[in-house]
Amino acid sequence: MKFSKTLREQQVQEWRRMYIAYDRLKRLVGSEKEFFELLSFELDKVDQFCKELKKRAEIGLTNLLDFFPREEFPLVYQTISTDWRFPILRENAGRADKKEPEGVSTSSRYKRTRENRALEFYMAMSKIMRYREMNKTGFRKILKKYDKQNRTSFAPEAMRKVLARSAFTDDKVTEIWEFTKILHKAITPQKYRGRAKRLVAAIAERDQRGDGKSFLAGMMLSVGAGCYAARLSSDFCFWYCALAMADYVVFSFGVLWYVCAGAFVNYTMILDFPIRPRVEITGFLALAGFLAMAHGVSAYFCAPWYAVYAASLAFFALPSNAFCRGARIYLGRTVCETFLGPFLGKVEFRHFFVADHLISLRSSLIYALRVNEWVHGASPSVLALAVVTNVPLGVRISQCLQRHLEAKNRNTSLQMYNVGKYLTALASDTLMLFSDQVGAFVCGSFLACSVFYSLVWDIYVDWMLEKRPKIYRQWFYVFACAFNVWARLCTIGFFAAQRTRAAEFSKEARIWVGGLLCAQEFARRFVWGVIRIEVEHLNNCDQLKVINGPLSDLFYMSKAQEQR
Repeated sequence: MKFSKTLREQQVQEWRRMYIAYDRLKRLVGSEKEFFELLSFELDKVDQFCKELKKRAEIGLTNLLDFFPREEFPLVYQTISTDWRFPILRENAGRADKKEPEGVSTSSRYKRTRENRALEFYMAMSKIMRYREMNKTGFRKILKKYDKQNRTSFAPEAMRKVLARSAFTDDKVTEIWEFTKILHKAITPQKYRGRAKRLVAAIAERDQRGDGKSFLAGMMLSVGAGCYAARLSSDFCFWYCALAMADYVVFSFGVLWYVCAGAFVNYTMILDFPIRPRVEITGFLALAGFLAMAHGVSAYFCAPWYAVYAASLAFFALPSNAFCRGARIYLGRTVCETFLGPFLGKVEFRHFFVADHLISLRSSLIYALRVNEWVHGASPSVLALAVVTNVPLGVRISQCLQRHLEAKNRNTSLQMYNVGKYLTALASDTLMLFSDQVGAFVCGSFLACSVFYSLVWDIYVDWMLEKRPKIYRQWFYVFACAFNVWARLCTIGFFAAQRTRAAEFSKEARIWVGGLLCAQEFARRFVWGVIRIEVEHLNNCDQLKVINGPLSDLFYMSKAQEQR
């Protein structure tokens, strides 16, 4: 495997810009002056970043030892005082102990917190060690490549200068890493050590071959879709139709995470998601496929929908660690927080993300209500249509208002422009409910304004396609923009066709065309999600901004700190 690919796969993606610019150096191996100028710049960059990481590691060690009072862990401090050569650990051993509240340090919850903090810090230190080793290898390989192409012998002397830098000679980080490994092993109960080893191994390991779960998930999803289609075509049921849509959304989340993992986009930090290795994502996809198959089979055999709903909720609340417990709890908690967050003052990016998917889901729910009317003659009440239409928009508007009030810069108006977008959609959808009384021209005008507003917002605000780095290939962004325009224009076209040529549309035609439009909207939202998470990754991880997370003090720096 070429080193360029190895570096891309094994680097810490949050620090991607701080690694040696190996590909740029490789392009300059034929120009001695430019090559060595860039090599010197890259060496200074790596050296400076290693110094910053060392400072962060020292701060992290001090904070970690706050969880280990001298009275409770005398052997730890004795080890620091006698067995370690470098002063950093002895300085921490001699510092004043932090006094814990009485009875706290002996509680089981506090012990688990302590174990998790030690594991998290060890994983962070492992990333720092990997950063040093990858850069050392990069400098060695690029110098060897330069000598080989130019038939010179600069590499040995240049490499000695590289290894003389503090980034590669300072052993404080190595000592902290080794000490943290010993500390974590000493405090972690035997039954949790297997989990700890898996988490640490997941830092550098990737699922290269696959484990067959993705294929199994696709098979189960296909079976479930066939059973759903057989039931709904013969005996339409709104509640099973809504359940099928929910199954698709859950499955699409797994596919979205898989795509992000393949592009090295840090969706786990952005969405505060507990699943990390790609092989665990395939397990989640298998779970989502199994649920879709179980629901589809239940629909095919005409099981009561309320019993299926109850069984599904019980399954998601299952306390067992099996069946992707972390993902199940995450999804349930995130959905609840999405609805309640604006009232509790807790609105994060993942809540925005789920609410936007709910907005796409509402058009499909309205379609299901209309199909129920066309098939069974059961006209939906205006209240039911208003709830399905307005509740997701109301949640999104309240989220934007909450974020606007929380903003440190009160002059910012971005969230208020976003509120305007959703208010326009709310007005358009409300008028659509009373289109017979209001008139097609007024409804169509508001619909066109809403569609244009959302289209411009997607491309210029959510995706920020102008003048920014791109992770995916160029054709993907062209396709995303064209597909976004097409999907939104189809919505306007379907409304216009229904109003002007309603007599020519049979019941079957309306069902098929409406179903295709719903599937198209799901696909559009999936593409939107891929690019939206990419933008969040570039704005947070690549720019090294401070974001919430257990290791934010170690991983992320403000721009002012980055420029020092």
